[in-house]
Amino acid sequence: MRPRRQRCVNLAFGAAVVLTAALAAGLALSYVRPSWLSVSRLSVGVVRGDVEIGWGSVPIQRTPKLWRLGHPEMTAAVIMAGPGGWKPSSSEGRLASTTGGVTAIMTLRATWVPIWPWLLGVAGLTGVAWSLVRRVSDPGCCTRCGYDLRGGAGSVCPECGAPAGGRVPGGAAGGIMSHGPAPV
Repeated sequence: MRPRRQRCVNLAFGAAVVLTAALAAGLALSYVRPSWLSVSRLSVGVVRGDVEIGWGSVPIQRTPKLWRLGHPEMTAAVIMAGPGGWKPSSSEGRLASTTGGVTAIMTLRATWVPIWPWLLGVAGLTGVAWSLVRRVSDPGCCTRCGYDLRGGAGSVCPECGAPAGGRVPGGAAGGIMSHGPAPV
């Protein structure tokens, strides 16, 4: 395989390993220490194996037990949780309050996307990339360990003992094979 293509395969494999590790760490962290980042009307976090995305019509803040909705006239709390499982889900909550003849409606929408399917998919792709990296070898090299077999005289790799694919015993130049005792 050409060096440039080999570098691309190795880079893809490395990226797949890093992404798999990041997803596994995020999944573990979501159970150990759920955390969120809330900015104005958007909140994103990881909780119980899901990526949780919430957005509201007013500024929101996510806490471990509930969502806080802030409005100049009032503050409210909403409890919503994703059902878990293998497919994404959404939920919506609305609160209405009338103060001094003015009705304020606050809306909160949340979506939960499970991490498990992404982790399994990326881990599967990492396995495929790993098998490609392991199989790739330059012409004239051992397919198992990559040892340079050009000019070798054996039918097996001297490094790992794997059969030298398609080679005739005696090396590339042929060689003499003896079938019994030498003639006298």
